[in-house]
Amino acid sequence: NRSEPVSELVNSFYSLFIGRNYMKVFEESYATLRHRVEIVNGLLLWVQAGYALRHPLENTSSVSVKDGNNLRFTGNITFSEHEAFLLTFTLQYRPGQKFISRPHEKILLGTKWPAFSLTWRKSVPDVFGSDLNYDFLEFKVTDAVALGMFGNMHYMAKLGTFINDAHVELMDYKHFNGNRTVFGQHYHDGFQLLDYYSATTTHEFIEVHFQHSFDGFFFNKIPGIRRLKFQETFGVNFLYSKDFSDYTELLVGIENILRVLRVDFVFSLSRHHPNEFGVRAGIDLRGF
Repeated sequence: NRSEPVSELVNSFYSLFIGRNYMKVFEESYATLRHRVEIVNGLLLWVQAGYALRHPLENTSSVSVKDGNNLRFTGNITFSEHEAFLLTFTLQYRPGQKFISRPHEKILLGTKWPAFSLTWRKSVPDVFGSDLNYDFLEFKVTDAVALGMFGNMHYMAKLGTFINDAHVELMDYKHFNGNRTVFGQHYHDGFQLLDYYSATTTHEFIEVHFQHSFDGFFFNKIPGIRRLKFQETFGVNFLYSKDFSDYTELLVGIENILRVLRVDFVFSLSRHHPNEFGVRAGIDLRGF
């Protein structure tokens, strides 16, 4: 997963002290060209072309302070060495985009509308030795909305599928940002209890993330608590795919603890998977 839902530092900590290696890696030698152009005000086009040579990797160590009977090390992804030539086109539109124009720059002032984007990723076979052949489409809408004394909210929704999956390797599947550690992350585009690869798919999917930060709207009305400047947050994450069925997370959290800490209490709900409860702690530097 190129979004890196688990960092190298966190994965090293869990491997050494917990006996679990969540990160799955491979070797890739690549060259990429990118270009962005504004077609009209608010309408942007990103174009990317890239070549990649990919090799599988094996774990070279199983060292852990955890007892050997409790180790849960798993291998990296298994695939054959291959080449890929990828084209990616992303079209994004923000209606009503306001701006100030200066001789050498354009200053964006924002808009009341969300950002709509459509991405097409194409693996072209037989170009520079490319072995892969697939077409991936994804539509996304996202926005951050300030609500004055009621705080602010952020939402993102995605809908996508592979319209051609003649030859797709695992690293090109659609992955979702899961989390099996106690460290909260990817609050706006990830899940806090989902396994990293259990929902990976090449079929149609719907992904929704919603988060509302109340900025102390409720805590500020409680004597004694107000001085701590805690802030409340609430969130919902939803995922549906043909392979994974439905999955929902509900989050209730406290932000601005000592100005930098955030703690979330997370519940997962699903008709086809075990329901879970977990606590996630993260760092938020917006207070500085």
